[in-house]
Amino acid sequence: MFDLRMPIDLEHMEVVNLIESPTVEGLAILFLGENLEDNENNKPTIRVYLLKRIQGIFEIEKELYAFSFYNVNKALTFADNLPQMSALELLIDMNSVNQENIIH
Repeated sequence: MFDLRMPIDLEHMEVVNLIESPTVEGLAILFLGENLEDNENNKPTIRVYLLKRIQGIFEIEKELYAFSFYNVNKALTFADNLPQMSALELLIDMNSVNQENIIH
C-alpha cells in the first residue's frame, strides 16, 4: 500500500494504476483516467504522472503524457498494457499514421 497526496484539481480523476520503480527508490508512475464514463460527448483520457516520495508520501512531480481515446474500453486496455510495452512499441503507438486507438 502507498500514501498518495492527490491535488484537489485531480480528485475527479480515477486512479487506474500505480507502479513503483523497481530501480529507483522513491519514484513511481501514476495512471489517472479522465472521462471514463461511457459518454459519446467526452473522449476518455489516460494521464501519466511521475511521482516522487517526499517524507513517505508520494506526490505528483509532473505530468508526463496524456493519451486520448475513442472509447473507454480502448483507454483502459491501453493503460493495462502500457507497463509491459517496450519503448519501441510505445513510440510506434504514439506516432502511427493508421492509429485507430489514440487521438493525437
